[in-house]
Amino acid sequence: MSSELALFFLLFARMLGFFLFSPFFAGRLSPTIRFALSLTLSLLLLPPLTAKFSLGIDPPWAFSLHLLKELGVGYLLGFLFSLLWEAAAFAGQFVGTLAGFSATELLDPAANSLSPLWSRFFSLFLFTLLFAADLHHPLLRLLYENFPFPNSLFETSLVQGITYATATLFTQALSYAFFPFVALSLLLLCFAVASRLLPHLQIFFHGFPLQILLGLSTLAASIGYFFPLFTQAFKQFFTLARNLLFPLT
Repeated sequence: MSSELALFFLLFARMLGFFLFSPFFAGRLSPTIRFALSLTLSLLLLPPLTAKFSLGIDPPWAFSLHLLKELGVGYLLGFLFSLLWEAAAFAGQFVGTLAGFSATELLDPAANSLSPLWSRFFSLFLFTLLFAADLHHPLLRLLYENFPFPNSLFETSLVQGITYATATLFTQALSYAFFPFVALSLLLLCFAVASRLLPHLQIFFHGFPLQILLGLSTLAASIGYFFPLFTQAFKQFFTLARNLLFPLT
């Protein structure tokens, strides 16, 4: 096997792990589209890699281990990347429940599951910010950084880093939903006090339009904060991924 062909298969394994097995893309795109994206990015990124270095000829069993290693790197990058959108979806579901949209759910035909309306809005809005902030170029650079992967995947620091990244999901979700959460919580608290003072009035029923209006208005007022919050979250993802998977670069 030639050096260029070996590089292509290793790069394709990493891209395939990112698009085919990562939680973010696994349920949103068809397998054909994910396979096509992996193949396209591999062909686009192959020329600069072949110009940089060449691989030696390894026995088939050693090359298979390299393929599995690159597949695992792609999956872990996809997993860390998906946490950004899971935080947004969690924030949207949280705000939607407080605003009275808990009954509105959309069927996601790709994932074959129900998705709250505001979760879809938060996720799609952040996906738009990814391209508006020109953050997709650092993501592509991260996908082929330090290629091929030289280190062991299963280290104590890696497990601790993934645990930390998962824990930050709730912090990011709270930062996205902070202003609607505070306003709606205060409104529900006022409803609760009013219902105790005036038990004959169905205050929660009559205040439902105000609850929706307050949720939409606070979301519109705080949407300008999404750009710096998402940019900071993406920088944290980028730093964490490099420190965990590519400590030698």
